Amino acid sequence: MTDKAAELAAYLAQPEVTLTVLADGSGVILDIAASQVITLNDTGVLLAEALRDGVASSEELVDQLTTSYEVDQADARADVGDFLDLLAGHLLIARGEAAQ
Repeated sequence: MTDKAAELAAYLAQPEVTLTVLADGSGVILDIAASQVITLNDTGVLLAEALRDGVASSEELVDQLTTSYEVDQADARADVGDFLDLLAGHLLIARGEAAQ
């Protein structure tokens, strides 16, 4: 898995990008500059909070998942990869770099 975590952590740290956790544990990332809203389930919130709080590697995110949920390393690694790919896609759109 390509490690995109550091770049995405920097993206989430921007002042125009906010993470809001809702009462049910889900959440949203709002990118004001790009007029984008990304909805997250509770697992996505856990990973987004970890990135925002300074976790900068996919392996650290895998550790966060296996510590917080009953999931094995392989499944956690796949879930983290999917999450990072999803968030990276939104980052490309926010930067205007997505394929037309």
